[in-house]
Amino acid sequence: MPDGVNSDHWRDWMIHRKAKGLSNTPTAWVKIEREASKAGWSIPLVVQRCAETPWGGFEAKWVANESSSGTPTKTKTVYPRPARPA
Repeated sequence: MPDGVNSDHWRDWMIHRKAKGLSNTPTAWVKIEREASKAGWSIPLVVQRCAETPWGGFEAKWVANESSSGTPTKTKTVYPRPARPA
């Protein structure tokens, strides 16, 4: 278990991974770390999110609209301007 990770979150995530037939290999872990870095998320936050959801792994694109604290960020919807009449 990585430093700083809640033991309950780790246990629950390992249960998800095992149920999906996923092993916790060094290669799989390198990908998790790489994706966490891309998302700007800490490992404890990644493990917590994976424990809270049925995710066996983690990809930065899954949380692209969330901040590094794991909360959704406000996004501004931009609508095209209507054409001016001639």
